[in-house]
Amino acid sequence: MFPKKIAVFAHELPYPPIYGGIADIWNRIQALRNRGCEILLVAWQDASPLRQPTPEALNHVRKSVMELQMLTYRSGPVAWIKRAILQPCQPAAVTARLSPAEGFGAIEKAMRAFDPDVIWVEPLTAVPLAHRYSEKLKRPYFIRSHNVEHKYTRLVNASDPSLLKRCLNWFVSLGFERYELRMLKASDAFFDISLDDLRYWRSRGLTNGYWLPPTIEAGSTEHWSPSVARYDVSYLGSLNTVTNVEGLAWFCREVAPLIRAKKPDFSILISGSRPNAEIKEIVNSCPGATLVANVESPSDAWNAGRVLINP
Repeated sequence: MFPKKIAVFAHELPYPPIYGGIADIWNRIQALRNRGCEILLVAWQDASPLRQPTPEALNHVRKSVMELQMLTYRSGPVAWIKRAILQPCQPAAVTARLSPAEGFGAIEKAMRAFDPDVIWVEPLTAVPLAHRYSEKLKRPYFIRSHNVEHKYTRLVNASDPSLLKRCLNWFVSLGFERYELRMLKASDAFFDISLDDLRYWRSRGLTNGYWLPPTIEAGSTEHWSPSVARYDVSYLGSLNTVTNVEGLAWFCREVAPLIRAKKPDFSILISGSRPNAEIKEIVNSCPGATLVANVESPSDAWNAGRVLINP
């Protein structure tokens, strides 16, 4: 029987869906809503005023869910160190989403009133609070896994040119591998975005995992054809993550010139969230490349290209 009432715990507000991970969450919420599900969404926001969602974004989300509960966390070295002292058994990346006790009251009241059939968590950093209510309400909880997070975190950390950031990221990810394995094993099921990642977890002895490819926006490809695409290739993702920036730099430096030699008018759309200075430099130095920051509709970016790339 398909659950009708779903509590979704998301590590940040999934709107606007300006990069792949957030788009996956938002599109799934829309798909569940279209299937007739009622959704209670619990999401986190950074305490920094510059990174908080706009009133327009909050109102847009409220139109798609039965109830929205927002929690606030603090980022930065001082907050990380404080959390490490107070909660030394949890990775700092996770304790950021463990809200102060006074924040739990409103969430617990909302969860009990909503009485979900299941609890869905996106991604691992949001698990502890969801796990708590799974035990309290005696409801199953499922995890959406976007990466083998401890391996991905190490890769990102090793690629960062800043020694200070590498040290901070190392500190934030301490204990993450043990935590990730423990949480996935304890869940009623986890749904991995990648078959390769799922095979990795099976090699680690986990048998409760399933493959779930990214959810795309309903109807977004119904009228698409290569003839209406405005670019030869398109990309959508975070434009400040080190590995993504490196991948795009490689594509523009090594691949694009080979294609351009055969097709001089070769065009590239690079879109996503919070582009850093390096991305802007890459686009400026790559003939035929266009940068669109913080797109509100992922389908616009996907449909704009004849081929979608993920270097």
